[in-house]
Amino acid sequence: MRVLGLITLFLITVYAGTYTVDHGFSDVQTLTDHVRDVNSKLDRFNGGLLQGLDLVNTIHKAHNHASTTRRSIKALGNFTADDSDRGFPHVQDLIQMMAVTFETSQAKREVTHKGAFSYIAQGMALSMYQEKNRLEEVLRSKAPDEYYQKCASDLEKLDNAWQEYFQDLGD
Repeated sequence: MRVLGLITLFLITVYAGTYTVDHGFSDVQTLTDHVRDVNSKLDRFNGGLLQGLDLVNTIHKAHNHASTTRRSIKALGNFTADDSDRGFPHVQDLIQMMAVTFETSQAKREVTHKGAFSYIAQGMALSMYQEKNRLEEVLRSKAPDEYYQKCASDLEKLDNAWQEYFQDLGD
């Protein structure tokens, strides 16, 4: 039994030590796929309880993956220019998919902001916004500034849309 425990510990250590920048960008692409799933379910959402639960579950999965991705990338060293060249398309895809999902969210607002589901939607939106900001901060700290500047205007538009969304909740 002790040998099995040592082998498991060794394998975990080896795996943890082999997380690379490319793994990080693969995780960003997987996060984009999760956000795409959220968009798809949000687009089909008609206010039904079962659909709502499925949507909440999908958002939860996306949020968890975003958190895991952020923590994993944070543990890496700074990105080289070559790393950033390989990763930039993945980050750009994520930003674009988040913008599309946000537009879908705005279009479905009448359905998502009724009754008890409204509080869930607002809470999950706030949680995703906070995680987006944390992931953005980590990516910005790892990449050379010129790569951040390439997507800064798209990030600013997305952030302004989120701010407007939260401001409208107070009205």
